Amino acid sequence: MQQTHERLTGIKGSFNMALRGIIALMDYSVSMSTVIVVNRLNLHELRDTIALIASMDMSSVLINRFLPGGRGLRNAKPKFKEKRTSRNA
Repeated sequence: MQQTHERLTGIKGSFNMALRGIIALMDYSVSMSTVIVVNRLNLHELRDTIALIASMDMSSVLINRFLPGGRGLRNAKPKFKEKRTSRNA
């Protein structure tokens, strides 16, 4: 999970930084929820990710699909090829 997280964020050490931040907030009784954005790079780790979150006593988990935007646009693959017509030629 750590390697995948850091690959997705582009920041070395971001996985441990995120965990430390979550733990620090929970130490102050802040109710925590997490969002998992599932994509082709992390799908194989989904069960382990959910198990980690469950072990941390999070309030809730939201599982979302990848929506291309920002840096994610570089990883977006079109689902359909554009068909040339007289309207868009």
